[in-house]
Amino acid sequence: MLGAGEQAVAGLAAIRHGVSGTVRVGAFASAAGALVAPAAARARAKHPELDVRVIEAEDQQSRLDLRSGTLDVVVLQEYDHVPAPLVDDLDRHPVTTDPMHLITPVGWRRRTGRLSELRDVPWIASAEHTPCLRSTLHACRLAGFEPDIRHRSIDFALTLDLVAAGLGAALVPELALRHVPPGVHVEPLVEPVTERRIFAVTRALGGTPQRPAVDALLTELSGAGALSEDERVELVIMPAASSDRVANPISSGTPADWHR
Repeated sequence: MLGAGEQAVAGLAAIRHGVSGTVRVGAFASAAGALVAPAAARARAKHPELDVRVIEAEDQQSRLDLRSGTLDVVVLQEYDHVPAPLVDDLDRHPVTTDPMHLITPVGWRRRTGRLSELRDVPWIASAEHTPCLRSTLHACRLAGFEPDIRHRSIDFALTLDLVAAGLGAALVPELALRHVPPGVHVEPLVEPVTERRIFAVTRALGGTPQRPAVDALLTELSGAGALSEDERVELVIMPAASSDRVANPISSGTPADWHR
């Protein structure tokens, strides 16, 4: 019944002039701030009658809300070595890749981006059974060691604060590094290279076109509408010789489960 209603709405919207209506988007925090908010602003600038509503929602709940019709689009994440399969009644729309970065306390001076050089330090990681934790464990095992996890955080902001306090190292995706506290050094992870993929999901319509309102948002999230390389978070890496400067990501200026 939901699918039939969706097809009817899509058909009626397709014969109207212009793009209008409400699109409810669910996304985890780092994607909602860095990707969905600017995409919503671009879509509304092009289509003044479009109403985009952003709801912070973790992956598992947003899937349920999408299938029940509470949300129209959800943005999900999939880490390397931790697949996130979809059921047949959902469609996947790639958005971007999000490389993982190695973050350490500034005073440690561990700045090569190689996990193998951090086998002897305490670690900060996500909660048990989360995709982020499984990805961190897999990356460390590829580097030949089992991480000594001393602290757990399901919020990347807390992870950064724990690193700033000198309590451990962590792996954090780039989109979560827009606001890095003093005392944290950020280094691209170069060995092993690890990333997460971010994608939008909609209800499958069996070949029927999406509503123009949903398509307008997907266009801004995917393909040409996604962040360009110039718009991606740029990381200022502290030179090894410096003792006082702190590596901080600089935002471009455009406004698992669990891990944000």
